[in-house]
Amino acid sequence: MLAPRATRESLALIRVAVPSFAVRALGAAEMTLGVLAAVWPTVVAGTLVAVVYGGFCLFVLGLLVRNSGRGVDCGCYGGSDQGVGWLHVALNAFACAVAAAGAAFGVHGIGWILGRSALVAPAFIIGALAATYAAYVAYTLVPRAWGSYGSGAAR
Repeated sequence: MLAPRATRESLALIRVAVPSFAVRALGAAEMTLGVLAAVWPTVVAGTLVAVVYGGFCLFVLGLLVRNSGRGVDCGCYGGSDQGVGWLHVALNAFACAVAAAGAAFGVHGIGWILGRSALVAPAFIIGALAATYAAYVAYTLVPRAWGSYGSGAAR
C-alpha cells in the first residue's frame, strides 16, 4: 500500500492502532497471497484467501456498526474517499464463499490457462482480466452510483 493513512484511520475507528509499515506489510501480504493463489491454487491457498475475505467482511461490518451505518473510507483503494457500505459486506462475503468453494472443490491456476490452445488461452486471460476489473468497479464505482440514485445529486 502506497498510501496507508486512510487504512490506518479506518482501523483506528474500530480501535485497532497499527503503524504505517504494518499496513504496508498487510497490503504486500494480500498481494502475495493473490499471486500465490493464482499460480499455485491449492486447498491451503484457497482457504487463506477465504479467511482473508472473511476478515475483510468483518472489518467492513465493524466500520459500519461503529459508525451507525455511515460509510467511511476503508483505505482499500488508496484513500479514494469512497465510503464502505452494506454492498461491500455482501461483496466480501461472496468472495469469501467463492474462495471457500474453490478450496473445497479445486480450481485451475494460471499454468492450466497457459497450457490451453493459442485460441483458448487468450480468451481465458481476457475473461480473467475483465472479471478483475468488474470486481474493482463493483467495489469502487457501483456504491457511488447507487448512492446518488434518488438523492438529487445528479439534478
